Amino acid sequence: MVDSAYNFIENFVKKFPDDTLSPAYLFEEALLQEKEKKYAQVLITLDRIYSTYPQSKQASKSLFLEGFLYANVLNELDKAKEKYQLYLDKYSSVDPKMTNDVQMELQNLGKSPDEILKEIQEKAAQDSSKAPS
Repeated sequence: MVDSAYNFIENFVKKFPDDTLSPAYLFEEALLQEKEKKYAQVLITLDRIYSTYPQSKQASKSLFLEGFLYANVLNELDKAKEKYQLYLDKYSSVDPKMTNDVQMELQNLGKSPDEILKEIQEKAAQDSSKAPS
């Protein structure tokens, strides 16, 4: 069943490369590949979206997801930083919430959940000690 979805998407994109559905379908293909843990293929598909359809809304999502996969699944922090920075350079004005997420990812790149929690707690303690009484 998944193979037929891949075939449908690839045939559609081949037949209608300029259709606005093509990058959307490719993004769905990448999500299917991710569910199957085919990470090398996911990265190829995401890069294909960014490279072929840089003006599509899926392009910015693709860069974010590439960065996320490199950081949180593949533990390739240099690649993650590269993708996140490329997102900020190209798409920071497109989606303020996603831009904020990318900045947070960059800020916490390589840190364990415990380290992040400790930093949040320390900042909260500092903020509460600065608050006027």
